[in-house]
Amino acid sequence: MVKNRDGRDGGIRVMLKNVLGVLCITLAVSSVSSAALAEDMVTLGELLPALSETDVASSAVAKAPAAGTSRRIPRRQVIEALKLAGLDASQFELPRSFVVSRRARSLDSDELQALLSSPLSEVLSPCRVSDVRAASTTVRVPGGALKVMVERRPILRSGRMTIIVTLAAGTQTVRVPVSANAQCPPPVVNAGANVQLVVRIGAVRAYVDGTAYQAGRVGDVVRVRNSMTGAMVKGRVLDAHRVEIQR
Repeated sequence: MVKNRDGRDGGIRVMLKNVLGVLCITLAVSSVSSAALAEDMVTLGELLPALSETDVASSAVAKAPAAGTSRRIPRRQVIEALKLAGLDASQFELPRSFVVSRRARSLDSDELQALLSSPLSEVLSPCRVSDVRAASTTVRVPGGALKVMVERRPILRSGRMTIIVTLAAGTQTVRVPVSANAQCPPPVVNAGANVQLVVRIGAVRAYVDGTAYQAGRVGDVVRVRNSMTGAMVKGRVLDAHRVEIQR
């Protein structure tokens, strides 16, 4: 929806006319337009609804503002995007600028814990996760259904740990540092332990002696040394005696 600054309908007027076999689209809009976006880029289809069902609808105009904020896009920038899309900008009656806002909502500490507890428990398994907290009491996130992604699996140990979580809605994302209390079972392989390294080559398995240089639980990736070659490699802990080399 394109609206006036006071929120009223901006009076979009669309006229289609065939001039020498060329379809021309003319828009009459107010001097300032606004749009609530769900993507990281502002596109022609979002600024000019008459183009929303055309092949150029996804043509980028500018980077969208951060969640919960607005930015002004000048007419000249829209004209440039129209030209790049192969359209005649003179066929559009454009306002001097477009004010674009990005949907956002706030999550309080209880909502954040409810959202993150299950995904973090899965990523940090076999540790038990509780008391998930963000640095701030409220977190501004993109509007829409949120997808939770953990940037990297932290080293698992009992106690409080910090995890960087990305919350995404469409292509909007926000990074949120959170901390959680973890109760982890003891590692099955300790640093310095003698282990058997397993190498898979197709359906064939090869075995060689090695030494663990990191402690790890089943499923953890740890550094080990191949006793035969002396090479340092990484492998996934299978059990208390075996580590499968990653290739």
